[in-house]
Parts: sequence; structure tokens; C-alpha cells
Amino acid sequence: MDACRDRRMSMLLCASSALTLGVILYLAFRPWTFEAAGWIGLHERPGWLLDGLKAPNWIRFNLPDALWLYAFLVALTAFWVDSSGRLVPAGQPWIVGAAILALGHELGQAVGVTNGTFDFADIAAYMLGILAAFLTWKRQTEKEQ
Repeated sequence: MDACRDRRMSMLLCASSALTLGVILYLAFRPWTFEAAGWIGLHERPGWLLDGLKAPNWIRFNLPDALWLYAFLVALTAFWVDSSGRLVPAGQPWIVGAAILALGHELGQAVGVTNGTFDFADIAAYMLGILAAFLTWKRQTEKEQ
């Protein structure tokens, strides 16, 4: 049972690290116009976030999306694996559904059903996030075999 707990903790550490990095990249490189900043009382960029940082567009716009989806999928997987590392059948629709929802949201932007700007690079970033989450799960299950 300790191996199962260790696997889960390792996967949750991967997820929380990716989530944290995604948030830092988003806050550091995006224009300070997102609505959520106002919700939490940050109407201007905090001084510790250097204003005017430059980075390639894929780091500014696509990498945070990939990291957030990766984090969510790995966290879901951590909760839906059994002691042998296999996905519990009841968890599979949740994990697959989350990936489909992310891709569907981006495709919905293309046809104007959801808010935002459609970008093929976001689709690629989501696919990389999905692949990375799958490889993380496979690596964690292979550690014990």
C-alpha cells in the first residue's frame, strides 16, 4: 500500500509543480488585462512581477495551457489508479473527458461557441500536455515492475 501512496504523492507533486509553473508564466508574461485579477483585488501587476518581460509567444500563450491540462490530468490519474497502477474503469471517463473538454473548448473558439481566440498552437499544446500526462502515468507504473 505504501507504493500506491508514494505513486500518488509523486504524481501530485508533478501536477502541483506544473500548475505552479503555468500560473507563474501566465502572470509574468501575459498582459495584465485578465478578469480574474480584478476578482482578487489585483488591479495592477504586483511589483515583484517584472513588467515588460519578453518571451516567445509559445511560452506566453501556449505553454501555460499545456501545463494546466497536464496538471489536471495527472492529478485526476493520481486519484483514479489502483494499487497496481492501473486506471480504475470508473475513472477513465473522467480523464478522457477532461482531455476532450480542453480540446473541445479550443475548437469551440474556432466556431464562436466559446469565448477566446482559437489557435492551432493551443491544440498542439493540449496534445503535448495529454501525451506528457500519459507518459507520467506510464513512468510511475513502470517504476514498481
